[in-house]
Amino acid sequence: MTRLATISKVIPVDGKSSAHLLAANERADVQRIDIESPASPVQSASYLQDFIETGTAGFWDWDLEHDEVLMSRRLKSTFGFADDELPNNRSAWQRLVHSDDRSLDHEAFAAHVASPATEPYDVVLRHWHKDGSMVWIRRVGRIIEWTVRGEPRRAQGIHIDVTVDMQRMEAQARQQEEIRRFAFSTAHDLIQPVNTIQHSLAAIMVSPAITEDLELEPYVSFVESATQRLKTRIHSIIEYSRLQDREVESVPVALTEIASIVVDDVGPMLSASGASVDVGALGTVDGVPELIERVFLNLIENAVKYRRLDRPCRIAVESAHARPGMMAVTVSDNGIGIEPQHREKVLRLFTRLHTETQYPGSGLGLALCQQIVQRLRGDIFIHDGIDGGTGVTFSLPASGRDA
Repeated sequence: MTRLATISKVIPVDGKSSAHLLAANERADVQRIDIESPASPVQSASYLQDFIETGTAGFWDWDLEHDEVLMSRRLKSTFGFADDELPNNRSAWQRLVHSDDRSLDHEAFAAHVASPATEPYDVVLRHWHKDGSMVWIRRVGRIIEWTVRGEPRRAQGIHIDVTVDMQRMEAQARQQEEIRRFAFSTAHDLIQPVNTIQHSLAAIMVSPAITEDLELEPYVSFVESATQRLKTRIHSIIEYSRLQDREVESVPVALTEIASIVVDDVGPMLSASGASVDVGALGTVDGVPELIERVFLNLIENAVKYRRLDRPCRIAVESAHARPGMMAVTVSDNGIGIEPQHREKVLRLFTRLHTETQYPGSGLGLALCQQIVQRLRGDIFIHDGIDGGTGVTFSLPASGRDA
């Protein structure tokens, strides 16, 4: 594990600056280190620089009033420069940032300025190396001094080279994409043979040889059922793969309206199973209506499928607590529930906790819900529901009107 040092705060006290740093070692334990230094930004930065340089992170000290940046030797060496080759000014610093990432940097710092207590300045950006190659740098820092007008005067932080980690992640992403496309192509190629088998079985089932042979008919019925299950899974794989390629263009979505439409659509199923659904006031999010509709549909269908037979099935769709900027919804039921140790596992592809004879299905319902929610920049998790049943909470970006 990379050794990191992050600055927690620097507060001027009696003409001095007390810099408190948290150094996390390879075992992830934490030690507080106090360093007393003169109040001068340059001298204070020099003390911190000397300390941090013993690790693997580079140090920076930004004087916003004069728009100057002191960059440590290690920081400059990350980009292939000697200490005297890269000027200590902000323009030289920012020129190294990839042009496509500069807006991301500005947004991250602006968010920290607006909410310094809750929004840290922590962003990963691409930078140009002296030799023309690209390096990934994680910038972590915070504002340590403010003007009397409440504007940022000085900020400090560190640079961490995460190029190896990012390259590994990109390689894994490419591999996963290749696997996904292979699965999609294979599944698509299997549809026609499965359709042929189904049509042939349908013809066999009505032939006199089968209708008159009571011993043979169950075997043919078993093959027909297995073929239908195979076809369902193939379609699920195709649907899951297509979601990856879909362009997501978010619009304001009234969740109460979408949930109510889904409840109306599954009305016959609810009546047949004796289930009831209560939909509360859910608010508005930014998302794709048909994708959110699919999430509600999968969750309600699951609640009905995994209901208990010794009591009426109750399903509640209601708003839930969410972090700032998000809107959360909980779909809970009083069914058989999911044990805590299985709750993360059932969000994976083709994970089943029961046999297909007990509960038919593709094993993709919750995985598809997770994929949709994540594509819409949200989160989803499973927890206890009503009277030992299952609860699923998902959050999505709140629409401007409800944020």
